[in-house]
Amino acid sequence: MVQDSPRNGAILILFSMNADHRMVIDCANGGFNSLYQIGGPRSIQLARRQSALAWELRTTTSLALLRRKQDRRDEAHGALAAVYDRFTEGFGTRDLRAARRLLDELEQPASAAGRGAGRRQ
Repeated sequence: MVQDSPRNGAILILFSMNADHRMVIDCANGGFNSLYQIGGPRSIQLARRQSALAWELRTTTSLALLRRKQDRRDEAHGALAAVYDRFTEGFGTRDLRAARRLLDELEQPASAAGRGAGRRQ
């Protein structure tokens, strides 16, 4: 069980920030992947406990990007869609637009998604 604390809040923010800065980390060596697979689910759990839907979206978007890279597209889509569908407003925000683009991409066959085919605007 995860307990709420200032440190846990910092972990939540760290993993959400990594959504924006993940390309800076050396993914070739698996650094981000390993770190995220350990901390990402914990960050999502903390966001849920704190009813921080926007943070949950950011973290889940990062997880979906990782799952896409691992060729686990259905898992990525399911997790991200479950969070995205809980929003009722704010669809013009950067995070929700990015999540929608990723969902659209994940709905396409893997070969078409690489070319950007069939993307909704």
